[in-house]
Amino acid sequence: MRAILVLAGRLAVGAAAVAAAAQHQAEAGATKPRAAHRPHRSPNMRHFIAGVATTVLVVAMGVSAFAKTGTVKGQLIDQECYLMEKKVESDATCAVQCAKSGKPVALLTADGKVYHLTGGLAANKNARLTAHMLHTVQITGDVTAKNGTLSIAADALTMVK
Repeated sequence: MRAILVLAGRLAVGAAAVAAAAQHQAEAGATKPRAAHRPHRSPNMRHFIAGVATTVLVVAMGVSAFAKTGTVKGQLIDQECYLMEKKVESDATCAVQCAKSGKPVALLTADGKVYHLTGGLAANKNARLTAHMLHTVQITGDVTAKNGTLSIAADALTMVK
C-alpha cells in the first residue's frame, strides 16, 4: 500500500515537473533542440501522464475505504498458539504474558473464524487487551479480508456477559 502511494506521488510530481519545464521553455522562447535520447512529448502526452498519476494516487488512497465496518463477537486469544494447536489455551496467565510481549491477539468467533486485531486496541503491545484475554468481547471496527486472513481494526471493545 505504501509503495503504491510513493509511486503515485512520484508520478504526480514528475508529471508536474515536466509540465512546468515545458511551460518555462515556452515562456523563455527556447529554440534549443532536444537531445536525441529524450523524445518530444506533446502537451497531450503530458496531460495523459498527469492524469494516470492522479488516477493511481486516488485509487491508492481509496484502497483503505474498501474496509467494511462490522461488529464481531468472540473470545480474545493468543493468535500464534491457536493457529499452531487449533485449540484455545485454558491458562489465562500464559495468554496474558504472550499479549504483553506483543504477540498477535485475535478474536475467535463461535463459528471458528479468527480475526487478527489491529488499530488502537493492539497498540503498545496490546496494552488495552491484556486484561480481557480469554474473555468474550464484542468489537466494532473496520473488517478486512486479505489473502484469506480476516482482520479488524478497532479502538474499543465491549465485554459480553
